[in-house]
Amino acid sequence: MKLLFLLLCVFSVTSLLAEDAVKVVSAEEVANLIAAKKATVLDIRTPEEFAAGHIAGAVNIDFLEPDFAKKISALDKSKTYVVHCGAGSRSGRALPVFLEQKFPSLLHLQSGFKGWESAGLPVQK
Repeated sequence: MKLLFLLLCVFSVTSLLAEDAVKVVSAEEVANLIAAKKATVLDIRTPEEFAAGHIAGAVNIDFLEPDFAKKISALDKSKTYVVHCGAGSRSGRALPVFLEQKFPSLLHLQSGFKGWESAGLPVQK
């Protein structure tokens, strides 16, 4: 019983640390980071979604592809990355993959690409 309690405590602390490693940011904050060249945008939607419209300069790595983890492992971990999908669901599921690979600076675009569009920010097609 003590071992189970200890494991639950360790898991809880680990989860809290993982959540602290990712900051949720607004579309406006991302636009400012892009303008200052302080972040790289990772669009994890499908290539078809990306082609229909994306944030200028974004890198497309499809979360649904089986080699997703391998592709992100090739990224420069010294950079700050803004991760997004269409509305936030897929990117939320992708964040643990980044954290497992020890990415130290991750930002999650609130409401995803839909939030970017809703803010009236430019879309590249």
